[in-house]
Amino acid sequence: MIVMMKKGDSTMKNTSENKIWSGLLAVVVLFSLVACSGATSQPALATITSPVTNAEVLVGDNVPIVGQVTGQNIVRVDVVVDSATHATLSADDKSKGVENFPVQVDWAPALAGVHFVQLNAYGPDDQLIVKSDAVIFTAKAKPAAPTQAPEPTATLAPPTAVPTSTPAAADTLTTTTATTDTAATAALTPTLTITNDFANVRSGPGTNYAVLGQLELNTTVPVRGKNSDGTWWQIAYEKGADGAGWVRGDLGQANNVINVPAVEAPPLPTSAPATAVPPNTTGTTTDATPVAAATATPSGPVCNETVPEWRGSNPNYPFCATQDLTWVNPQSEWTVYDNGKDIPLGLTWNLYGDNIASVWMRMDQSDSACEFARPAQRTVNEQVPAAGTYNFNAGNFPYGGTFRVYLSIQLKDGRVVSFGEKKLCIR
Repeated sequence: MIVMMKKGDSTMKNTSENKIWSGLLAVVVLFSLVACSGATSQPALATITSPVTNAEVLVGDNVPIVGQVTGQNIVRVDVVVDSATHATLSADDKSKGVENFPVQVDWAPALAGVHFVQLNAYGPDDQLIVKSDAVIFTAKAKPAAPTQAPEPTATLAPPTAVPTSTPAAADTLTTTTATTDTAATAALTPTLTITNDFANVRSGPGTNYAVLGQLELNTTVPVRGKNSDGTWWQIAYEKGADGAGWVRGDLGQANNVINVPAVEAPPLPTSAPATAVPPNTTGTTTDATPVAAATATPSGPVCNETVPEWRGSNPNYPFCATQDLTWVNPQSEWTVYDNGKDIPLGLTWNLYGDNIASVWMRMDQSDSACEFARPAQRTVNEQVPAAGTYNFNAGNFPYGGTFRVYLSIQLKDGRVVSFGEKKLCIR
C-alpha cells in the first residue's frame, strides 16, 4: 500500500518505507514458493510381504508371492525366483508408469531346499529403479501319506484272566517333544552375494562347463554345496539340472557356509577341453563373460616349419594356423554398432600344434581401438577350442564399449601370448 503525503519529506519517507515493505513481501513470497516447490519425492521402495524370511513351505504347494513397489514412473516389475524371472508384470500405461505397483503371483517349488524371491522394478526407459531385499525361505518334501491299517478280523479266543494289579511305573511310556529354534537355524542359511559386476552361472564347477545364465552385482542366492576343493559354490538355480548351478567362489561373498557339504561335480562336457585356466593378464574377471557358444572344427595333423601354416617365424607363435582370427562378417572390422541392439556377430579361427595348451577368447576394454572411447561394463575371457567359431551378440553389451579382441594362447612352456588382434566398437 502506498500513501502519498503532501509534504516532500513525508512523501519521500513513506515511499522508502513502501519499498522496504515491498521487498519484505517479495521475500515472503519467494520463501513460500521455495517451500512449495522444495518437497522432494520419496525414494523408490520395493518390499515383499509373502513369503516371509525363514518361512517353511512344502514342495508342490502354491506359495503366494505378494509385495509392493512405490516410486515414480514404475512401468514393469519382474518377480525373480532363484535368479530366474518367474513372472513379469506391466503397468497399463507403459509410457508413464505408476507410483504404486502391487504385486501378487503364485509359485510352487518343485524341489526341496533353500529358495529365494526378489522384486526388480523398471522405468519407461527399461532402466532398473529399485530392487527389493531377497527373501530366503525353505521348501520341504511333503510327508508320506499314512497307510490305512487293515480292518481286524473277528476270531474266537479263549478267555483270559483279568489282571488285578496295575502296570509298574517303569512300563509307563512318557512322550517328549523335541523343539528346535527354527528361526535361529534358518538365519544361518548359507548364501552367496555377488561382488563382481556380474557372474556366470555354469552347469558344473569349471569354466569348461556350459553357461546357464548370469547373476548381477549384489544378487544374493542360497548355497547348496561346494566342489571338492571349495573354489566353486553350488547354488539354487531354477534353470540348472535339479534346480542347481555353479558360481566361481571369488566372484562373491559367501556367508554361513562352514557346514556346506562337498558335492560331486557332474561329468565334463565331451566337447570342452579340460585344461588349466591361464593367467589373467589384464585384470579382468575370468568368468564374467557374456553368454556365447564356441563350436569345434577339425585341426591339422602336422605342424612345423615345413608346412605353410607355420607361424613360428615369430618365436611367440610356435604353432600353425589354417585360419587366423577373422570376423565371420568381413565388414565387421569397420562397423560401429549401436548398444542394446540384437545384432548377431561371430569370429572364426583354426589353430593347431603340439605347443598349444589352451586357447581363450578375450575382449578387453580399450581407449584406442576405435575412433571413440566408451567404458565397457562387461569384458570377455572365455575358454574356447583351438579351432572353432565364437558366436555372440552386440546385445550382450547393453551399455556398449570399445574393445581390443584377440585370442589368448597358453603355451606348454608356460607362456601366454596374444594372437590375431581385432577391434569391436559399440557406441
